[in-house]
Amino acid sequence: MKYSLYLRIGLLLCVSYSCKEKHSKIYGVWYTVENFADFPYYFEAHITDSTFTVINQDGISYISSYEINGDTLKQYLKDLQNDNKVVDTVDFKLERKLDSFYMKNLYNPKATSSWEKIEKVKPTDFSNFDENEFSSKFRDRFISNYLTKTKNINTKILLQNFDERWKINDKN
Repeated sequence: MKYSLYLRIGLLLCVSYSCKEKHSKIYGVWYTVENFADFPYYFEAHITDSTFTVINQDGISYISSYEINGDTLKQYLKDLQNDNKVVDTVDFKLERKLDSFYMKNLYNPKATSSWEKIEKVKPTDFSNFDENEFSSKFRDRFISNYLTKTKNINTKILLQNFDERWKINDKN
């Protein structure tokens, strides 16, 4: 009887650790810069235990739930108007390193992205967040991770556009 109880507790601990490990592999806030029509865009991924949300200087790009199985990341893209409705599914090969990860779309292998970890920042739950508080901190990261490293682009105009989109000047 005692042996059975210990076995059940042991199995429960293994299963709960395994579930936690699956998502903690990429938990956190990450950033990348991708070119669209020869123009670089700044993206952040806010990855919690259950959601993978990508935002950029223009707003929320997409929200998805996700699961990791081995080196495969499966995202269930959600309708931005109806968070419960899955509109598409995408599979990626995931390569995780110490402070970065790389994703390669399994349906379109030319579609890849590399993400760098932003230390000491907790991912935001975009279903329930304070946009005022978030946008000022996001602005600081946008400047330090993107504008200070960007060359040959009018950073003043980019910052003005960012402030308009995220209503920074309206808050002061």
